[in-house]
Amino acid sequence: MLLRNFIASIINIKRHQYSRFSETKKLILEEIQKGNSAVTKIAATAGISKGMTYNHLRELKNMGYIADGDNGYIITDAGKIASI
Repeated sequence: MLLRNFIASIINIKRHQYSRFSETKKLILEEIQKGNSAVTKIAATAGISKGMTYNHLRELKNMGYIADGDNGYIITDAGKIASI
């Protein structure tokens, strides 16, 4: 029971942080979670410039929700939890 409450509190904290994201950051995080890490494709999907996409990616990376992978950006465990 204690572990369940702890996990629930972590998820609620992450949901609160995720809810403070802009809609664009949410969309970018969802695209990366789907396996789409090409900046050009993410920019087109989000309807923003590549420059703005790079800004959002940098911020998501600084927040710890994405990281550099071998073939582009990947979602971190924190990013997975935040997107629940």
